[in-house]
Amino acid sequence: MSESGSVRVLASGEQVKLTSGRMRLTVVTVGGGLRELTCDGWAVLDGYGPDEVASGANGQALMPWPNRLANGVYEFEGNRYQLPLTEPDKHNAIHGFARWLPWNVEKREPSRVVLTLLLYPRAGYPFALHIAIEYTLSHSGITITTTARNAGRSALPYANGFHPYISVGTPAVDPCLLRIAAASWLTTDDRGIPTGRKPVVGSEYDFRTAREIGATRLD
Repeated sequence: MSESGSVRVLASGEQVKLTSGRMRLTVVTVGGGLRELTCDGWAVLDGYGPDEVASGANGQALMPWPNRLANGVYEFEGNRYQLPLTEPDKHNAIHGFARWLPWNVEKREPSRVVLTLLLYPRAGYPFALHIAIEYTLSHSGITITTTARNAGRSALPYANGFHPYISVGTPAVDPCLLRIAAASWLTTDDRGIPTGRKPVVGSEYDFRTAREIGATRLD
């Protein structure tokens, strides 16, 4: 507490620390995401400090939608909804609401934690959604399981994504080898909105066989 008697909180909320062998994981209750993951002291994630705001959706859970909605508008079952513009410079609604909300620690074990969130109806998303994320750490890595349940009385739109920033321990990733078993890639406009799908064959995005990233820009 400060001299005035007010309670001081960390910007990323409660720090839930998991351990398993060489692995150390920190999950935070603001947004329910990953803040830090290390193996033998080496930073697997390019994370952020406990009293920092996650920038660029760093490590966050993206719900009830990932990516961007142009003009914050979407249609569902014949109805049109308007969301707040959270990427105002591009006039988009980006990455959902859950990444800034306080999650509850439902279960806690030395190498496992379950965080839950009840997303109440709100302007632009008048639906009730219950979400649980289970993080399980082992000596070889981390397993993340997400469960979403409709807590309302009508159908609702839902999707999810995660945004971990992986660190390779070097200033640039250009010389790193990358393999992505994907046959197609999404084209986007200057606002980051998908505009179509193309095959990776013959393009700079063909990483089906491991090769250097080089100058290729991946978003």
